[in-house]
Amino acid sequence: MNREILDHNWNPIQEVMFVDESYTPNPPEGDCGSEEAEQGDANSDACGIFGPDLYSLTGSVPNPCSMTSTQSFKVTLDGAVHDIVTKHLVTWAYSGVTVTCTSGCEQ
Repeated sequence: MNREILDHNWNPIQEVMFVDESYTPNPPEGDCGSEEAEQGDANSDACGIFGPDLYSLTGSVPNPCSMTSTQSFKVTLDGAVHDIVTKHLVTWAYSGVTVTCTSGCEQ
């Protein structure tokens, strides 16, 4: 899934920015073991688009199992680091991944 970086008025920021992805907690909570969520730090493109996000883990998970973590991002623009308000709850299971927006979702 690709993401677009928006300003506080929900307008696109069309610049290259460094995007720092994090998960809290990492490793995620649950009964799948101690696999960590892989964090994809990279630059956005010139239109402020970054991704794709693959929600990868450092290893495989057993069946059955489930674990969750909150995904968040920071961007660096003009030398300053800014939190992105949108947060997602990511749930990994043997059958796949579910991503639910938990804050900063409305426009």
